[in-house]
Amino acid sequence: MSNQPDGPGQPHNPSDELPGVGEPPSPYGVSAMPPPQQTAGDLSVPGMLTAASIVLILGALPWLVFPLIAGFIGDADPGGTRTDPALYELVMPVASVVTAALGVLARTGLNALRVALTVSTGFLGLVSLLTLAIIANELSEIRPDGAFADPAAAIIITVAFTASVILTWVGLVLLYLPSTNTFFTRVRHLRRQQRHQR
Repeated sequence: MSNQPDGPGQPHNPSDELPGVGEPPSPYGVSAMPPPQQTAGDLSVPGMLTAASIVLILGALPWLVFPLIAGFIGDADPGGTRTDPALYELVMPVASVVTAALGVLARTGLNALRVALTVSTGFLGLVSLLTLAIIANELSEIRPDGAFADPAAAIIITVAFTASVILTWVGLVLLYLPSTNTFFTRVRHLRRQQRHQR
């Protein structure tokens, strides 16, 4: 392209009037505009966080289906008269639903949701341990009018809540691995940048 102005005998080049036409290519690509800024929603969820969510949801399932299991085994209170039946029939199923919902929402990268998921999961894990302790005590004295007159009931609940405890601790470990910590840190950093730009 000639840098001299168009003279009487020189043809007019329309590209001379268009900004960017004929100039060296931009390092950002075809357009001279910089690439759009990355947002928290653009980050890919690490596999360990996805695994943690799945494991924790699975760990909460026994409490969700426990009233159904109890209907088949004949007693919704594994502790007999020593515990409040409402704890097992209402509170724990609701807590398991909340935990499952938090397991899904925690994948957004909000640390507050991860903390809430940790608290709800820890609550389920502790009650699962308490339930296993009650079962062990009841098994030492199986009686016809007891909570576990049928030993099969104790086996079903023991397996379910042992799995729940194991899944709970495995999920919590996955939830705080370095890869998941990095993801939550990056999300917090990008959200802080977005707030400052408003």
